[in-house]
Amino acid sequence: MIDIKTLMIIYLSVNIINTGAMIVIWRQNQERYKGISFWLVGLTLQAVGSLLLILRGHIPNIISMTGSNVIILGGLLIVLMGLERFTGRNNRNTHNYLLLVVFIAVSIYFVLIQPNQKARDIAFTAMLIIYTFQCSWLLLRSVDRGMRRLTQLTGIMFGVYTTVNLSRIILTVFFDQGNDFFKAGVVTALSLTLYILLNISLTICFVLMVNGRLLKNVQSEEEKSRLLIENSQDIIYTITTNGVLTFVSHAWTKMLGHLVQQVIGQPIGQFVHTEDLPLCMEWIKKVIETGQSKGVVEYRVRHMDGSWYWHESRAVPLKDKTGAIIGFEGIARDITKRKELQQKLEEMATHDYLTGLPNRALLNDRFTIAAVLAQRNKNRLAIMSLDLDKFKSINDTLGHDAGDQMLKAVSKRLNGIIRASDTLARVGGDEFVLMMLETNNMENATTIAQKILDSFKESMLIDGHELHLSTSIGIAMYPEDAEDLENLTKKSDAAMYYSKGHGRNQFKFFGDGDVQTGGDNKSVN
Repeated sequence: MIDIKTLMIIYLSVNIINTGAMIVIWRQNQERYKGISFWLVGLTLQAVGSLLLILRGHIPNIISMTGSNVIILGGLLIVLMGLERFTGRNNRNTHNYLLLVVFIAVSIYFVLIQPNQKARDIAFTAMLIIYTFQCSWLLLRSVDRGMRRLTQLTGIMFGVYTTVNLSRIILTVFFDQGNDFFKAGVVTALSLTLYILLNISLTICFVLMVNGRLLKNVQSEEEKSRLLIENSQDIIYTITTNGVLTFVSHAWTKMLGHLVQQVIGQPIGQFVHTEDLPLCMEWIKKVIETGQSKGVVEYRVRHMDGSWYWHESRAVPLKDKTGAIIGFEGIARDITKRKELQQKLEEMATHDYLTGLPNRALLNDRFTIAAVLAQRNKNRLAIMSLDLDKFKSINDTLGHDAGDQMLKAVSKRLNGIIRASDTLARVGGDEFVLMMLETNNMENATTIAQKILDSFKESMLIDGHELHLSTSIGIAMYPEDAEDLENLTKKSDAAMYYSKGHGRNQFKFFGDGDVQTGGDNKSVN
């Protein structure tokens, strides 16, 4: 049989190897899981205690005997505390501290006052039983059921450790081992051999326990990610650097109708509007060049039924181990309603809410551009002011709803007469302004004005009432009458009021001498 000292050297070597293995586990997981630092300290103390036992005879007995046993027990207690933290059980351990103090006193007594190897062995083994049993109970019974699968094997090993120590006490009582530790009998030799095997097994169990928890956490995160992707209202996708879709979440099917398998492997050009595709590809190019997300890109994407929906997308680059960008991971969100609201707000800012015609602000913007082009091309513009004759009587007799319907009908009829390049704006209750482009001679304006007057000869059916209406028109020419819209409309208004005050249902140019000398009459309806 191998002698005790050789077994102790093997025991020390195993503890050093175990400590080295725990250092690796600690470096990889110290910030992830609590308690591993305690394991490392505990196993280190086990190795130190083993070393002190081997040095018996070379250092004072109080150190090699009591010191080594206290350090080994202290290391085991710290391991227990680490297991408690690892499993989320933070106990005070006051009783364990008191027991350790009692053991120190007993050990000193049987070393210095009444030397007795058997008594020391029994006391030391009893302490091992108490601590290892607590470790076993913690891992097998006290932890939550969800963690018990991870800790079960380690708990069983501590249970075996407890059983071995209990057997050692019984054998120590019946077999005299003498007072020389290195000449102890078969019981000590057998115990050390089992301790060596158990320490190796426990370290393996620690590693398996940490890796098992790590795997469980990874699986849990994967499950969370899967549920997040499946339940997300937004589309989660990955694409290659050349725009081929490699993954889309099921939200694509819910939002756009295509099955996932119909989308994966297809270039984004199959779904993105041709007008928006260059913008998307430029966005991808910028991400590749910078290696960073480049904000949001907005584009239209085709639904399975052929309709188009607005999406906005954010993406981050996917990189391989060398740092090279191999694709993108992104989130796409439907913004169709937001776009429609935005368009509606823009229309409200630039269009009349009732008729949908451009308002004064949009008319002014268009005139600014038209004036520049007219000046460059040496063209003329015509500004017509139109006011409905006796419109107030319709509101008074039939109500404002009928008046609103009349304004809509008039707007529709006028839009059917003017050219696509012209702008018809509603600037007041029953007042309209028409801007005609490229009016090189007054006959062009005369022709349109006469068409407008003729169109009012046809009656309009409003709320079951057949109504006849007419309009009075005033015309000012750019650049002869004025070069800015404000003065042009003032002069076209003056011509319009002259028409209204001199018989209605006619048009007049501001340039006519009688308009310029006759003044205006804004009180005429």
